[in-house]
Amino acid sequence: MDQFNNNQAWEAKFAELVAYREEYGHCSVPRTYEANRELGHWVMRQRTEYRLLMEGKRSSMTEERIVTLNQIGFVWDTSHLGAWQLNPNE
Repeated sequence: MDQFNNNQAWEAKFAELVAYREEYGHCSVPRTYEANRELGHWVMRQRTEYRLLMEGKRSSMTEERIVTLNQIGFVWDTSHLGAWQLNPNE
């Protein structure tokens, strides 16, 4: 996938995340979100890519994406959240 298509795909998933946030009031999409499993996996992947970047490893995460996700209240580290906070709709 070339860079242009990769950015378009990322922006499409980001738009889905914004819609999810508008509906549920948060960005903690469960990994097993029945209505859109791909979105749950995408959110998990953003956290993984962020962690890789912070570790100085190769990552698709960019500063621009970090800023964009931060603007909507994205939670990068969910290790401190309980299951009820990670899956508030279940």
